[in-house]
Amino acid sequence: MSVSLIFKLKSQIIIMAVRIRFIQRKRPISDERDLEFKWLCSSLGFCQPKDRDQTASQILEMLIKDANIGSGLRSDDIAISVGRS
Repeated sequence: MSVSLIFKLKSQIIIMAVRIRFIQRKRPISDERDLEFKWLCSSLGFCQPKDRDQTASQILEMLIKDANIGSGLRSDDIAISVGRS
């Protein structure tokens, strides 16, 4: 499914094409958090062949863990943790 969006910004017209892809994944029937997390990442499209190191999954996991603690994360801390600094 492709959608074209047209924006008018100070007398300039910007056309942007957006591709929306729907992915259906069966949810695992399990109480294991690891399987649930992998299913979530796969459903969100984070498990792509380009992401060999699963960087997107690592970042999401860090954000979820920090949301429970509530300490706040800096982008520098995230980059160091996933080895992208």
